[in-house]
Amino acid sequence: MNKFFLAFVLLSNFCYSQEWETPLQGYEEAEKSKPTHTFTANVAIVSDYRFMGLSQTMRMPAIQGGFDYSHENGLYLGTWGSNVDGTTHYYDNTSMEWDFYGSFKGKLFPCALPDFGYNLGLIYYYYPGGKALNPHNTRWDSAEFYVELSYKYFSVRYWQMITNYFGFESNNTPFNWKKMFQCLPMEAREVLHTLKLILTAI
Repeated sequence: MNKFFLAFVLLSNFCYSQEWETPLQGYEEAEKSKPTHTFTANVAIVSDYRFMGLSQTMRMPAIQGGFDYSHENGLYLGTWGSNVDGTTHYYDNTSMEWDFYGSFKGKLFPCALPDFGYNLGLIYYYYPGGKALNPHNTRWDSAEFYVELSYKYFSVRYWQMITNYFGFESNNTPFNWKKMFQCLPMEAREVLHTLKLILTAI
């Protein structure tokens, strides 16, 4: 375990320092050319809003828009909204979807292997006033996190709901962080416990 960790640290911090041109120089120049803060906005009118293949507007038009902020260190925050069907055909007691999301992405080995990247994110789907017509009046609001690994143009993503699934009650709620903590290896639990003590003392 210690040997693997040491190799990971060495690989992630290995950089060239020679005066001649190296593969790292192109990566450094590209990073320097990025602005520190980036703000963008978008708006669209579409003939049908579909999510995972399902029409959210019952095949009717939708107006959508959002705002995004990104920092050069990899932080990404944003919000996005759209009208949805509120006639009880799909959603009950709501006609709007309002999403909030954030992520942090970067390079696994920025010096030695800059083509390998990661992306950690969280998305919250908010439906103002929306509740499913079931005995518990489960809200449509849902949240999920994801972990993504990428290499050049290829990527693999794993995502997990941490609430009910869009009004459908599931075993994801409440998300049992304590149980997940107990499933981690002892070394990882010790690191997280130490981090908790440090943050508490600050």
